[in-house]
This record gives sequence, C-alpha cells and structure tokens, in this order.
Amino acid sequence: MKNKKSRKILFYATILLLLAVNLFPFLIMLMTSFKDSQEAIATTQTIFPKEWTFEHYQDIFNAEIFPFIMYFKNSLVISLIASV
Repeated sequence: MKNKKSRKILFYATILLLLAVNLFPFLIMLMTSFKDSQEAIATTQTIFPKEWTFEHYQDIFNAEIFPFIMYFKNSLVISLIASV
C-alpha cells in the first residue's frame, strides 16, 4: 500500500515538474511584454519587470507602428480561401 502511494506522489511530482518546465517560457514572454523596450532587450534579465508598462499592447493597435488590422484581414482572407 505504501509503495502505491509513493509511486502516485512521484508521478504527480513529475507531472508538476514537466508542467513548470513547459510553462516557464510562456511566463517569460508574458512578463517581457510588460517591460519597456530597453529593459526587454537588456543583457541582464529579470523575470518580473522593474516598471510595468502597457506600451507594447498600445502599439499593437497603432496602425502606424504595427498594422495589426491589415495583417489580421490578410490572414482571414488566406484562411478562408484555403478552406474553400
């Protein structure tokens, strides 16, 4: 009985470790998206931003910087054509 319980604990610990290893890059990407540009490309990195900013999320919808709507329309047209 004890062997079965320890195997179950080992199994779930392994699953949690693999989950953490796989999700860590997404955490880094999310945290980097809240950093300003200089901090994001700095040679020394931290997980959490020193100053939180939504600058990059505002830039997504600024057509002069990043024409997101045009890119989205292009992707939609190509997807519709490919699926027909």
